[in-house]
Amino acid sequence: MILDEPGKSLDAIHTHKLMIQLARLSADEKPSIILVTHEFHQDCLPRAVSRRLKASGTKLIMNY
Repeated sequence: MILDEPGKSLDAIHTHKLMIQLARLSADEKPSIILVTHEFHQDCLPRAVSRRLKASGTKLIMNY
């Protein structure tokens, strides 16, 4: 899965909602790697959501 919105950064609210949606996906639906190609407010990511994504094997790759 590639998160890419050229010239547009994700704000904290959008990031939070997106990560919660990803965390709720079943194991079969969940992407194994999320490539982020623009500014990403990871510090706004709730720890519980981050842990759920990591526990499921999802990797966040920051490339900006």
